[in-house]
Amino acid sequence: MLIDCHALKDGGAHSHKMAAPSSLSPARQARLLCVPASRVPQSPNPPSRPGPAQNAGKPQMAAAQPPRAARVSGGNWQVSITTSDLPNAGTSSQVYIILYGQRRSSAPIYLYGTDGAQFQDGHENIFTIMVGDIGTLFKIRIGHTNSGISPSWHCKQIQLWDMNSGKKFYIPVQRWLARDQEDGEICREFPVLNRGQPTLPVTVYEVHVATGELWNSGTVANVYISIYGKKGDTGSRQLFRSKSSISFLREQTDTFSLEAVHLGDLYKIVIGHDGLGPGNGWFLDDVVIKDPTTNHEYAFFCHRGPVHEFVHLEGNYEP
Repeated sequence: MLIDCHALKDGGAHSHKMAAPSSLSPARQARLLCVPASRVPQSPNPPSRPGPAQNAGKPQMAAAQPPRAARVSGGNWQVSITTSDLPNAGTSSQVYIILYGQRRSSAPIYLYGTDGAQFQDGHENIFTIMVGDIGTLFKIRIGHTNSGISPSWHCKQIQLWDMNSGKKFYIPVQRWLARDQEDGEICREFPVLNRGQPTLPVTVYEVHVATGELWNSGTVANVYISIYGKKGDTGSRQLFRSKSSISFLREQTDTFSLEAVHLGDLYKIVIGHDGLGPGNGWFLDDVVIKDPTTNHEYAFFCHRGPVHEFVHLEGNYEP
């Protein structure tokens, strides 16, 4: 299946085509992508918990993806994460971290321990992770799966030690990662201060999602978006706090806020839903993203639907 789509930045239009990938399992995939895209978002679900490692103790070995056989030598990091001592600051969720370097980003690394519950009130947890050669570190993403009986988490700080170069980085987080706190986000991004390197600002993007006017165009499913720019991506984020009382209704434009380390010029998005609930054949009209740091607007036009499988757009982007 081929679908034409156009991306527009500040009045400059570009045309792209998308094709549905054949290797994706339909069980948990979103139903619609509108981008120029070359890959789909990471699944929010972690792999199954590994068994206890040999020589258990601190520092602990995190469960990383891709599998061990695919890892590149080098890129060893020690990660220290301190949970705040606020009431109910600890989490029952599975916590992950992603490191972004100038060469590439790591896969999501799930931080499992071998000595009981992790990320409890006022506790420090230390892990050793292997990410290969990602180049100069410029940002991290920390998040969790929003699972268990008490998923909300208040992270106090993160310390990173590059065991190969000896460099150390300190990140004063002091934020909730919780659906019921602050802006409801369960992942956060933070720039990393590197001597001689510019530090990217944290930006709150304004995301406008327009549902089409055809009959039964809306959806009650959970909608997710990933935004890609010249300086990284946001990862898959759920769009769940619209300024409208009910999201994704027919002929409605919903507005969301999405916080991330600044992405530079945007060149693609991935958007879709999980197919839950009735009326999951969503007709997406377009998505407009406003960048308050540069005052640029980026428009991604779809004008098609309903689509019940992934569709894949590819194209060249010219700023």
